[in-house]
Amino acid sequence: MKNSGGRQAGSISAAFLLKEFVDGAAWAHLDIAGTSTSEKASGYLVKGATGTPARTLAQLAVNLADGRA
Repeated sequence: MKNSGGRQAGSISAAFLLKEFVDGAAWAHLDIAGTSTSEKASGYLVKGATGTPARTLAQLAVNLADGRA
C-alpha cells in the first residue's frame, strides 16, 4: 500500500490511506502542511510548505489543556 497520488495527491488520497490504520476509531485528517507556501525563508517561515496551520492547532491544544477554549 502506498499513497500513490504523487506529491500533489490531495488530502482525500491521504485520508483514504490513513483510514486503513484507525481500526474503527473516531478520527479526522487535517491536511495542513501545504496549505500555505513561501517563496523564500522569512522570520520563522521556511521556504516552501510552511505548515502555518500547525501553529494554530498547537495553540488550540494549549488553550484546551488550560481550560481557555
